Amino acid sequence: MRKYIYNVVIILFVLQMSHVQVLANYKKDPIATAHSIETLQSLIFQEVMQFSTKFSIHYTGDLADIKDELTEITKNAIQNDYLYANISSFKWNYNGTNNHLVIDFTFTYHLSQAEEAFVAQTLATITAPMHGFSDIQKLQAAHDFIVLSTEYSKETEGSQYSPYTLLKENKGVCQAYALVLYRMLEMLGFEVRYVPGNAGEQLHAWVLVKLEQDWYHIDVTWDDPLPDRKGEVRYQYFLLSDRQLAQDHTWDYARFPAATSEMFTEMQQLTKTQSEAAPFQDHTLMMDKNKLAMQQPKKPVTSKQSEPNEFDMSKWTQINIESLVAFIATHPIYTAPKTSWLTSIGRVEKRMPQEKYVIRKEVSHLMFGTPPFSYYYY
Repeated sequence: MRKYIYNVVIILFVLQMSHVQVLANYKKDPIATAHSIETLQSLIFQEVMQFSTKFSIHYTGDLADIKDELTEITKNAIQNDYLYANISSFKWNYNGTNNHLVIDFTFTYHLSQAEEAFVAQTLATITAPMHGFSDIQKLQAAHDFIVLSTEYSKETEGSQYSPYTLLKENKGVCQAYALVLYRMLEMLGFEVRYVPGNAGEQLHAWVLVKLEQDWYHIDVTWDDPLPDRKGEVRYQYFLLSDRQLAQDHTWDYARFPAATSEMFTEMQQLTKTQSEAAPFQDHTLMMDKNKLAMQQPKKPVTSKQSEPNEFDMSKWTQINIESLVAFIATHPIYTAPKTSWLTSIGRVEKRMPQEKYVIRKEVSHLMFGTPPFSYYYY
């Protein structure tokens, strides 16, 4: 009996010391504490918002609540389409005892915090003169800017999926196209969603935008001619309904708002070249002393509301965004430092525990679910 009690005391002592050792490892760098799954997710989201690559969280909740769910808990913590799509991969490991775990996270992204600052500052400047436009003009101006200033290509120095690469190198794939459009429309005050899906057998991405009371799809990648034809803009995939887009695209319909309006069907037959573009009847974009400026209308702008499923083609104005394109091409606002580009590992790995409650798991883009991350988009 005495021997049994002695063994129990030794075991308890070892467990207690292991807990002390785990926390001692983080004594130099105080870490946040989460007492519940909700708090844990909030702390993860705060770190991802800062594009943190390595961070730790002390979890004092029940291990049983997260033991088999930590990957899903982590994914569900990222409640932002733009941030979610910019994650390349993440991995976690935890060690300690029940109610006293330290969880280590490692995230890789398609762009760094400095590069995201470049994206935000550049697009804020590009969208600044658009705020005086009507909603439909804002959508067209953002759409046309991307098509006229970029080309579809996987041959990039930076990540082909990154909005930073698309703005810096004027090249990228559909994820980059969609993310730049997402950020522009968000800055212009639209409610917008990033949509991952498929086009044929290829993985693909585009956006959904809310215009007045209706949702519409915009696939800006497919409106950019391939091979690239400088100065040409198409509208075949501009403001489509679910029914129209479903002819050659598929996605998880249940996860997104329904797009039922087909008000802009006639517009989708248009193709224009940059040389054909004429200034707005009421607004003109121009370059003046290396600054982008907008000439204000001389008289109030009035809008006429169209009936559902009807669109007056005579009111469809061509937008002159040559100065916008010239501005971003010749007047870089900020240059982020070069970073080594991180790539996803392409596997999910779960190692056997080395000691009790020591688990490591790595989640790459291939297993991350929707939205997808480092896919070869078409």
